[in-house]
Amino acid sequence: GAGTQMLQWSESVARARKSNFMSLGVVRGNPAQRLYERYGFVEKKEGCFDECCQNIAISCMLGCPHGRCGGLMMEKPLDAVDGATNVS
Repeated sequence: GAGTQMLQWSESVARARKSNFMSLGVVRGNPAQRLYERYGFVEKKEGCFDECCQNIAISCMLGCPHGRCGGLMMEKPLDAVDGATNVS
């Protein structure tokens, strides 16, 4: 639906700007995380200090909107081959 179309548009813009990866922040427990994973995003492992600071900031700003506190970063590498990613 709309989420897939936004991801496709974002990827086309990133590729047009010659970016080599895309990243996004996700509130823990957000059901959209499954869409991001199907689209090729993977969780970016961060150091303990960075993850702790990020989780405190997100929890203070948003609380626990999906029943879980904090957030995570996800990345998708963009290779040099221009093409759409299949989403099933």
